[in-house]
Amino acid sequence: MRRIEWLIRAALVFCLLYAGIITVASRAHETFPFFAWDLFSKVPSPEGRDYSVRIDQAQGLPGPFPVYFENSNLETGGREIQGYFALQALGKSAEGTNKLGTAILRKDFESTYLGRLSHARYALVRRTYDIRKRVTCATCFKDVTVLGEYTTG
Repeated sequence: MRRIEWLIRAALVFCLLYAGIITVASRAHETFPFFAWDLFSKVPSPEGRDYSVRIDQAQGLPGPFPVYFENSNLETGGREIQGYFALQALGKSAEGTNKLGTAILRKDFESTYLGRLSHARYALVRRTYDIRKRVTCATCFKDVTVLGEYTTG
């Protein structure tokens, strides 16, 4: 048998098996490589929410105030991303009921990411934004809620 005939037969067998599996699989349970329309049925919310630190006053940090942590250039690259994730954990904790855990997370954040500042006054904030506008405008927020105000140094 020539190679082209073998490839055609293999493709035909694959198509028949694929069609058979699709007809056997129920619509309630979709198996990924064969049927995964549920991937397209989940629409994200047009509104996003995250947490950050708004630095209102700081010695050792140039620039106009207030400034958010991610725009302050205190950290670069991977450390800034780690700081962002630390802020998400801190914000979720601050909205909960575990005040001791929140205080520990806040002190860790201060010593790790704000330690270079000799004195700082900052606020932990929850920001709500339109996900489409956030792509082009990093500082456009629908709502900014202060969860706590703190001083370090």
